[in-house]
Order: sequence, then structure tokens, then C-alpha cells
Amino acid sequence: MEVTYRCFELDPNMGRDIEYNIYEGLAKKYGMSVAQAKASTANMVQMAREAGLEYNMDTLILTNTFDAHRLTMFAKKHG
Repeated sequence: MEVTYRCFELDPNMGRDIEYNIYEGLAKKYGMSVAQAKASTANMVQMAREAGLEYNMDTLILTNTFDAHRLTMFAKKHG
């Protein structure tokens, strides 16, 4: 089976050097408390775990992913 990579930016306006963590960002974006954001992501992490995936939200580094998408497509082009 071959995997086809498709680029998709969740937030193309995100900067590169983010001064807040994922929980603070989600709280601001969705108008919830940091505690609610943690509870929401804990649920997602549990669902991922049940599917055999490991999500490490506490160590996630927020940044703009545009250059990462460009690098991935460059690597694909050059095998």
C-alpha cells in the first residue's frame, strides 16, 4: 500500500515562534478554559491510543508548518 501525502495547513496565519502552548492556543481559539482544552485533548489522546497511535500533547511545539510541507514535497520529488 502506498501513502499519498497531501499538504494541508490548519492555520496558515500561525507564526513560527509561538510563545504559548497547545492548551493556551486551543483555549483562546475556541473560547474555553485551559482546563477544558486539556480535557478535550486528553479525550483525543485516548482515542488515538486506542487506534495504536501515541500523541504527546505536553511536548508539542506550535509553529507554522508551511516549510515542513515544502520539505516533505521536495523529498518526495527527489525520492
